[in-house]
Amino acid sequence: VVFVVGGGGGAAGAAGAGAAGAGHVHGLMTGIPGSIALVAAATSILSKELLFRATAVVGNRLNSQVLIANAWHHRSDALSSIVALVGIA
Repeated sequence: VVFVVGGGGGAAGAAGAGAAGAGHVHGLMTGIPGSIALVAAATSILSKELLFRATAVVGNRLNSQVLIANAWHHRSDALSSIVALVGIA
């Protein structure tokens, strides 16, 4: 007995989305990252740098090695995002 919940249409719905969704594309796919990717990378850089600074201040104030290490993790995320931004641009 096979129960299909929701839409999907007959055998394709019962079989799953694997074969039914193959090759389905909305809009023009050029393979080139666009402005949304650039904005996302820039936002990531800014937010991770702000998190680094805030976490480092609190970590130093509390003399917490865990918070200081977490701050540096935020900084490494920001640096990785810089590499991604260069790759996108």
